Amino acid sequence: FSQQSQTTDSLKTLLNSAKADTTKVILLNELGLQYRFTDRDLAKKYAGEALATAQKINYHNGMISNNILLGELEKDIGNYPQAIGFYEQSFAIAKQIDDKQGIANSYNNIGIIYKNQGNYPLALDNHLKSLRISEELGDKKGIANSYNNIGLIYMNQGNYPLALDNHLKSLRIKEEIGNQAGIALSYGNIGNVFTKEKKYSEAKNYLFRAMGLAKEIGHKEYLKNAYL
Repeated sequence: FSQQSQTTDSLKTLLNSAKADTTKVILLNELGLQYRFTDRDLAKKYAGEALATAQKINYHNGMISNNILLGELEKDIGNYPQAIGFYEQSFAIAKQIDDKQGIANSYNNIGIIYKNQGNYPLALDNHLKSLRISEELGDKKGIANSYNNIGLIYMNQGNYPLALDNHLKSLRIKEEIGNQAGIALSYGNIGNVFTKEKKYSEAKNYLFRAMGLAKEIGHKEYLKNAYL
C-alpha cells in the first residue's frame, strides 16, 4: 500500500501539470488501474473521467483502453452484462480505426466473460479469434494468453488432454519471452489439470513450482491458488 501510495501521488502530480489532453487521459487511466483492487469507486471515477476526456477530443486509443478498464471493473464484481457492454464499445472503436491489437484484446475480454457465465462455445469462439489476430501480429504475449484461456475452457469442459496441450503451449511461449508471472500462472493451471485427472504426483510437481516462483516474484494471488 505504501508503494501504491507513492505511485498514485506521482501520477496525481503529473496530472496536475499535464498540458495535453491525451496525456491527461493516459494518466487518469493509469490512476484507475492503480486503484482497481484497492478502491473500486476511485478506480471507476478516474476511468470515467479518462473516458469522458478521450471522447471529448476523439482520442480513439484512450476510448479503447478506458472502456476496457471500465469493463474490468464491472467484471470484478460479476456484473457481466455491463462488462460486455464496455468491451463491445471498445471493440467497435478498435474496428473503426482497424486497431488489430485492440480487436484481439476485445475478443479476449469478451471470451473471459462468456467463460465466467459458463457459455463455453461462445467463449472458445472469441478466444480463437483473438489467437488468430495475435498470431498475425506476432504478439507472443497475446498468443500465450489465448492458449491459457483456451486451456481453461477445455478444463471446465472436462477435456483434460486438450486443456493440458494448450497450457503447455502457453507455458513454452511465456518461458521464451521471460514472463515470470505468466509462467507461475501456467504452472498452477497445469497442476490443476493434473489434479482433475487424479495424477497427483505430477500435479504436486507443478503446484510446488508455482508456489516457488510466486514467492520469488511476490505474487500473492498465484501463491494463494497454489496453496489451495
